[in-house]
Amino acid sequence: MLDIYSELNNSSKNYITEELYSKTDDNKIIERCLKEIDILYKHNLLCLIEGLYIYKMDNNYVEYDLKDTIKNSLLLNILGIVNNKSIKKNISINNILSIKIINDSYINFLNVLEIVNITNYRIVKGNNYYVIIPNNYIPNDLTFRINKDGMYEIIEDYNSYKDNYLIFNLL
Repeated sequence: MLDIYSELNNSSKNYITEELYSKTDDNKIIERCLKEIDILYKHNLLCLIEGLYIYKMDNNYVEYDLKDTIKNSLLLNILGIVNNKSIKKNISINNILSIKIINDSYINFLNVLEIVNITNYRIVKGNNYYVIIPNNYIPNDLTFRINKDGMYEIIEDYNSYKDNYLIFNLL
């Protein structure tokens, strides 16, 4: 886990664990979900999972299409983030979560994510991806510009810094 995200991930881990226990009392399910929480925690993805969960709770018409085997997550199925019947498989995680938001705008999701979940962080747009950067952290390895919408945007290709920051795609 990257140190600059430890506070965010710890908070999300506590929140998601509480939500898990409120949804089920089956020990086998809880055991597997706790392992998935640990995997997501290690990859700094719990804050995004929390954001997806909160957004879905407030907007029940929204659906997500997650790429890779994360869509097989029992935890995400229990939380209602995905509705996948093939949850017998284990998940493997890329460091970059790819999300397609169905029935809503990704801008609405980004606004809620930034306001509700990651208040001490900012979301900066890259080419086809987003980077979460702590407000009190000044990155010296990124170059920013203002895009046509008046938002900060990163110039470099994410491959040059993907190991240092939390990156996600919205498809």
